[in-house]
Amino acid sequence: MEREKASEDNEEIGCLLSHFKKLDSGKIIRYILTLAVLNLAYNIVLLKRKEKCIVEANASTVSWNPSLPVTYGLVHMARSGGSAINHILALKYERVCGNKGSSYNAYEINEKKRLHPPLTYTDIQITAKIMTRHADKTGKKVKEDAYMIGFDDCDYIAMEVKANIWQEHMGDLHRPLELHVPCRDPIDHLMSMCTFRRQKFRCNVSNEELQIQVDGCIHNFLKRFSMDMAPSPNFTMKCFSSPSKIDSYIEYMGERLQKKRIQPSEYFDRTSNKWPRHKETECIWEKANEGVRKRVEEMIFKHKSGKYFKYCKNCIGSENDLLR
Repeated sequence: MEREKASEDNEEIGCLLSHFKKLDSGKIIRYILTLAVLNLAYNIVLLKRKEKCIVEANASTVSWNPSLPVTYGLVHMARSGGSAINHILALKYERVCGNKGSSYNAYEINEKKRLHPPLTYTDIQITAKIMTRHADKTGKKVKEDAYMIGFDDCDYIAMEVKANIWQEHMGDLHRPLELHVPCRDPIDHLMSMCTFRRQKFRCNVSNEELQIQVDGCIHNFLKRFSMDMAPSPNFTMKCFSSPSKIDSYIEYMGERLQKKRIQPSEYFDRTSNKWPRHKETECIWEKANEGVRKRVEEMIFKHKSGKYFKYCKNCIGSENDLLR
């Protein structure tokens, strides 16, 4: 078998030699030079590919530290852009865990949203109660599953939960927990909550009526915050302006989280607004109602949930403001 193969090789070599003998020396030289140029070009292409891979690998290493010093937690305050933050971070980065979006299936959900755009506001108004009941059941199931699985493999946790849950379920992680609290202008925040509850805020009323409206709009929305949410050195609290600076916050977290290999071309919002807000029609912003606006702000800070607004007032612009 080996002799037959050797014989075939000799025949091929002999054929090549006879072919070269028929060529003049100039053609042979041009032929050899062509082969050399092609070989050089091929090696250059391989080298460039290798350099590109090295650059991409280095960029990936710089953009994400596999040994993050902390786990990040979003204190998802109602009407502060928390849903959008959770959705976008889960869509773009790895190891994001939240009841409004997790990294493992965020891309598929976004694609479904792209293929099936959201309903019009008219449709939403018709089906709002059904959607709300379904969302409540779904959100509760996601949170229950998350508690069972745990959060040890998460780099970023975003949950709509009461303040004490962070300590109960995330107090024994292998890394310290840095809580991020979104902060919004108190009056604007109140008006957003009123719209969500379909309560038209009236300004030409007594102080007693103003207080009733404030209490009705806030209700239990702000139980997700407590001043003692960071009871030990393993817990810290930072703040940022939201929704006014959502893009800046996403960019800030993008410097700390690991970017996904597949990035979405577009983010499709899953709005949590059941009713459209028309800020231009809200009486509280009229110049003639400046006095009403000041009284309402005082009521907000004196409310049982006022500690959240006091925290934000002191934190924004301080060393604990993530985006200062």
